[in-house]
Amino acid sequence: MFSTVLIFIIGLFCGIVLGAFCFAILSNNKIDECAPVIDGTKEIVYISGKMRDMDERESRHLFWVAEQELKDKGYVVINPWSLEDKHRDCNCWADFIMDDLRIIHQYADCLYMLNNWRDSAGATTEHDFAKGDGIRIFYQESNKD
Repeated sequence: MFSTVLIFIIGLFCGIVLGAFCFAILSNNKIDECAPVIDGTKEIVYISGKMRDMDERESRHLFWVAEQELKDKGYVVINPWSLEDKHRDCNCWADFIMDDLRIIHQYADCLYMLNNWRDSAGATTEHDFAKGDGIRIFYQESNKD
């Protein structure tokens, strides 16, 4: 009887440790930490526009303003500047764009293109990818009042 209880306790302990280990491995994907909480009722929009080769403060501001406008309209918003700040270990353009395309493919219901998107190799790549992937695209310039 004692040996059965001991085996049960050891098995339970091993299961908890193994489960915690698996959880740690699976949750170690830093990009997915930024995944939006999806409640099934709101569309998820990814903001795309020029980030590099311009004043960083200006670029961040443009994305932040768009993020606030989209949130006010009820969207869940993925702002790539948030990904840049918190979730990126890579430092080359190819790594950034590959991560962005994966995030767009996995999470975005639609893309929101800032007015300056045509001046950005990354944003035009995201635009073409979304178009090919059947993701709806809408444009900032068509939302001007």
